[in-house]
Amino acid sequence: MNNTTENSKKTSINTLINNTLSRFQDRFTHFLPIVLLEILLGIPFTYISFVSADQKKMAMIANLISEGSVTTVIAGASFIFVFFALLYLLFWTGLASLIALVGEKEKDIFGYFIKAKSMLKNYILMGIKSFLLVLGLLPFAFLTLFIIFLPWMVWPIFSSYIFLENPQGNLNPIWKSKKVLEGNFWRVVGLTIIPGIVIFIAGIYWGLNVKGWMSFLWTPITQLFYTPLYLLYIHEIYLSLKTDVEIDSSYGSGWKNLSIIGYCLMSLLLLPIIILNFIG
Repeated sequence: MNNTTENSKKTSINTLINNTLSRFQDRFTHFLPIVLLEILLGIPFTYISFVSADQKKMAMIANLISEGSVTTVIAGASFIFVFFALLYLLFWTGLASLIALVGEKEKDIFGYFIKAKSMLKNYILMGIKSFLLVLGLLPFAFLTLFIIFLPWMVWPIFSSYIFLENPQGNLNPIWKSKKVLEGNFWRVVGLTIIPGIVIFIAGIYWGLNVKGWMSFLWTPITQLFYTPLYLLYIHEIYLSLKTDVEIDSSYGSGWKNLSIIGYCLMSLLLLPIIILNFIG
């Protein structure tokens, strides 16, 4: 009875919000310069992403490269290099800002970047492996009207915090996050969906009512305030539910096997299309 009462007390919304605001105030000067750098890096990355999404511009670039001149080849290679370099730096600053928020305090921001650099390879590997796992489930998503993806929107919610505790480049942080949620899934959904709805409505209001150059301030405002507050809020939920979770090597094997089957199905579907295009 006492354990239940204590757990309920820890996970009450008032307690979570108070702890979040307290840590936000305590860590503000630590993560602020890192987030500002992240915003600056995001400007050219966003521009390059928009260019990449523009089919006409990409077709023009591809035609220029296909001409084979040294200048156009170098320009195309530089475009690709800058894109991935910015992506790498954004991963690095993102991890450093997370450490500044929930990790041990460092003397200066360089300490956060040094610590993040030591974990960055495994952090990226974890992200790639989780993306590939979920991508393999795509055929089953179509068959289930994407219902199969719904739990995957929640299960990894604590994975970044678990990763910081034991930075491995595998899927263990995601499986441990899933295990922490056992028995608390719908409560966590309820606790996390409220701030999501609030920021969604606020974003719509801002977009409809704020005009001119101020309309572009929404993204940096959310990055400076909402995002760190939300990350701290999720971290407080994790701390309130945290237990010594142990998983064996077979944990999650069912999802891994399902993902492999999904890749086989996609290969069978795509192979005839590739062959027909090659013959044509």
